[in-house]
Amino acid sequence: MGGGSAAGGSTGGGSTAGGAAAGGSTGGGAAAGGAAAGGSTGGGSAAGGAAAGGSTGGGSAAGGAAGGSSAGGSAGGPTPASDGGRPLLDGGTAAGAISFTVNAAGFDDYGVLTQLPPGFGQAEFTFEAWIRPDPSFPTGPCVGGTMGQRTQWCTPDPAPGSSSDWWYTGNFLLDGHNNSSFSAGTFSLQFYGGGRVRWQLGDQGSAGPGGTWGVQASPATSAPSLLDGRWHHVACIRRWQGSTQARLELWVDGALTGTQVSDVRTNLATRWSAWSGFPSGQEGWFFGAEKQAAIGVLSQYEDYKGLITELRFWTRALSAGELTPPAFSRALTGSEPGLVGWYRFQEGTGTSACDTLGAARCVSFFRVQQPFWR
Repeated sequence: MGGGSAAGGSTGGGSTAGGAAAGGSTGGGAAAGGAAAGGSTGGGSAAGGAAAGGSTGGGSAAGGAAGGSSAGGSAGGPTPASDGGRPLLDGGTAAGAISFTVNAAGFDDYGVLTQLPPGFGQAEFTFEAWIRPDPSFPTGPCVGGTMGQRTQWCTPDPAPGSSSDWWYTGNFLLDGHNNSSFSAGTFSLQFYGGGRVRWQLGDQGSAGPGGTWGVQASPATSAPSLLDGRWHHVACIRRWQGSTQARLELWVDGALTGTQVSDVRTNLATRWSAWSGFPSGQEGWFFGAEKQAAIGVLSQYEDYKGLITELRFWTRALSAGELTPPAFSRALTGSEPGLVGWYRFQEGTGTSACDTLGAARCVSFFRVQQPFWR
């Protein structure tokens, strides 16, 4: 999604998101974003506890073993140290994962999901993901049109709604922006503030400048950076509040790191089922890259570098007890109430990953770099 540049228009007839940071060059699009960062406890991630009786202090949320271990080791066998302690989420066997990395301008590696699980977004919902951003890349300002835009974790940290382009600089983990109208169906996750994660949602409510709700820690330094080489749990929730409102919550590693209260309860499933109003070629959720850079509307944009696993879609708002350790690393059977989508990335080969609960709903991958399946 990027936005029009501070000093330029959109590129090549692209959306209002298209402009470059300096005079409209294709390399200048700034990042679109949305909110919040990951909490941790006692020096390790808040997820550091094991799934059952795990250690409390330096283990990552993903690193704890089913029977308890420290520093990410599994009771059923050690996980690779380079993986930061892979989460054990299916009762003992390590989950699969996919990897995104740095790219040359115009050659983003990315994934696209155009068919979301049935009913997701209609009412209350929860979206969960496990991520391990690559800490080997430096943090920096991510200036449009420069190599740093592709190789850095972005450090800018404007407050949500502080300007019409407050979200323009950030690394896209998930770009679900509607670049024709940001407020009409956007769902995006970005890294900002030197390794924090934030969520944007466009539900056509009375959001501030930019048209989307920014759910994030502000300032970013009020939450820890996730660039520690470990796995982290992220959950985006829409929960009904009162009789007409919706409370938007971002949870990272079992900590509530950002909230917004929307004045509407838009049925987003109707928009996401047909991608009504989204620009041609930009329908769906793009993983690992900004969608306009992925398809060539922009030459480059800030992207995600690291691993992703265990995507879960729910048609209910998970409770606080389900979102805090060790509950968030619980094993699933697939029959849990409200669970409508579950991507485990255990294919191990090929260029697609499909929903365990619906084989026709697949993420398709493009320009993958090896090793991709982890």
